[in-house]
Amino acid sequence: MDSDEAGTADRDAFRLRQVLVEDAEVITSHRHRMFVDSGFEDPLDLQTKTAAFLEWLRPRLSSGYYHGWLVEHRSETVAGPGTVTLDWPAHPRHLEPARAYVLNVYVSPDFRGRGLARRLTQRALEEANRRGLGTVVLHASELGKPLYEKIGFVRTNEMWFP
Repeated sequence: MDSDEAGTADRDAFRLRQVLVEDAEVITSHRHRMFVDSGFEDPLDLQTKTAAFLEWLRPRLSSGYYHGWLVEHRSETVAGPGTVTLDWPAHPRHLEPARAYVLNVYVSPDFRGRGLARRLTQRALEEANRRGLGTVVLHASELGKPLYEKIGFVRTNEMWFP
């Protein structure tokens, strides 16, 4: 990342790059740690679900359906988000037939508080705009909600059925 993006004294040690197919395991590890750090509890084994995500991810990285960025600090991958484009019907708030979905926003604990999640989310918004997607959605953890609201995301009334 350039010096404005990193926001730390050792900012020159950060590097932003697009994800590659070879990054599937790193992205999956970040996703797993994201859920663990959020206190995710589920009756099904989280490791099993993590393995299922890896199998879902590999072909989508290959096809370009899943795209994103990783932040490297020296030899460690410390942060990254992903995005996918979802086919979606027109809605009173947006007419375009697709929306961007941001997922897997993760920053390693030792690197939190340095503006990485904010900058990476803004990068995802810029990419959505470049692709002509005016609507961007994500599901936020309690830790992430204040950040996303500062960027301009608004809470909705979405509900889930198990």
